[in-house]
Amino acid sequence: MIVDAGEVWWFELPRVGRKPGVVCSRRAVNLRLMPVVARITTVDPERALPTVVELPADEVEGLGEDGFVLAHDLFLAGLAAPAVAPVGRLSARKLVELRGALAWTFGLAD
Repeated sequence: MIVDAGEVWWFELPRVGRKPGVVCSRRAVNLRLMPVVARITTVDPERALPTVVELPADEVEGLGEDGFVLAHDLFLAGLAAPAVAPVGRLSARKLVELRGALAWTFGLAD
């Protein structure tokens, strides 16, 4: 069961298949509604965007390769995109970076 922001899970995405994602929404949201998730990719040509957070392979043990959290590519976990298996969680430092990228995405940052 998804509970906290910063948790990384494998999700079954429609028309795409199994992909990793990191939970962005707070515990209070996740326990009552569908969690908001940012997609993780291993290929991102737009790494310089402030909405992209680099994710080294050793950051989350179960991922196995370097990747990027895309704070501009969000989806809701639930029936259409179910969480399949937990992978791990982001460090506090990476979670702060992700929150900054989300703030930039939604125009909440300077």
